[in-house]
Amino acid sequence: MATFNALEHTKIPVVPLTFESLEKEIKRKEDLKYYNVEFLESFFLGKTDVSSYAKIASLFEEAGRKKEAEYLKKAILDELGYNENLYHYDIDFDKDGIVDKIIIGNYSKSDKLYIFKGRKNGLYDLVFDGVNFLYGGLYSVYKVQAEKGKIAFSIDTQFATHGGSGIEYYIAYENSKFILKKIITSSTYWQEDSTKTKFCTVEVNVNLKNPKKFPDPFFSSSPTAPPKDDEPCRIEYYMEKTLSEFILRFEELDNKNIIKDVKRYEVLLKKFPLTVKTLTDYNNIAYYLQKAGTNKEAVYLLEKILEKFPNRTVAYYNLGDAYWELGEKKRAKKAYLTYVEMMKAKGKEKRIPKVVKDRAI
Repeated sequence: MATFNALEHTKIPVVPLTFESLEKEIKRKEDLKYYNVEFLESFFLGKTDVSSYAKIASLFEEAGRKKEAEYLKKAILDELGYNENLYHYDIDFDKDGIVDKIIIGNYSKSDKLYIFKGRKNGLYDLVFDGVNFLYGGLYSVYKVQAEKGKIAFSIDTQFATHGGSGIEYYIAYENSKFILKKIITSSTYWQEDSTKTKFCTVEVNVNLKNPKKFPDPFFSSSPTAPPKDDEPCRIEYYMEKTLSEFILRFEELDNKNIIKDVKRYEVLLKKFPLTVKTLTDYNNIAYYLQKAGTNKEAVYLLEKILEKFPNRTVAYYNLGDAYWELGEKKRAKKAYLTYVEMMKAKGKEKRIPKVVKDRAI
């Protein structure tokens, strides 16, 4: 706690001043001329007891000591600016056209969250002093940004030891209170599949002043497990910029998880629609899937190809192989027969592989 040695100031009563005693002195409004900026420069000893200094500043303001109040308000932000463990963001959280400030600790060195409301005169009032959402350094701040609509701002955090997993907090400003409205968790089990992320969203309504009432953000099951029926979750897949880049996954395939899941190919088809231009790439992907032993995914793509391009002869051959590996012999036989008939119609019967003829019987 900061103290002031009054022995050095003969005009001030010889008692050590604490925040509490200084507060009483200001409220008495007697001899306030002695508690001037010069005095405050001595009293402000580089401590970051932000709420106490902000309270003293407000009391000076109420007592009509504008100069002293302004000094303290600026000194608070200056002191916080010297702290390399704090991140500073200029955000108009109340959407009044005046920039406000959000200052948040990072990693395990600071668990603080300060919110300052800006004034037209360029000064800032502390309106919130509480804990952040970093769980003692388990998470780190990725970004803080303004949001549209009823949400004032969001705090995006990431798991400190590796990327891909994080928690986003969406906060509203209602009746001069900061209310946590929504939490979104993202989980990527990088050792299993770095291209798949599980997002879970929970709607809440908790005052930031009551951190003990925050819901457990780790409510989800295994990061990459399919969402359960009672989980408000979804899976998203990372996709390359082109199909050609996606195909590169198969060149040095040391982790089959990055090509598994039928839903992955549902997303791929939405991003790169199946057309004449993409037909060959998709046929190649289906072929690589079948060769890698991921036959359910191969069947899904080949069925989509044949829905749109029923005359794609080689697709029936590949489809037959995929069904055969899945143990679905009847469906495999049907695909092989179609392939055989189409090859005969083209006069290419001699090019039909013996294994296909044997399986089609």
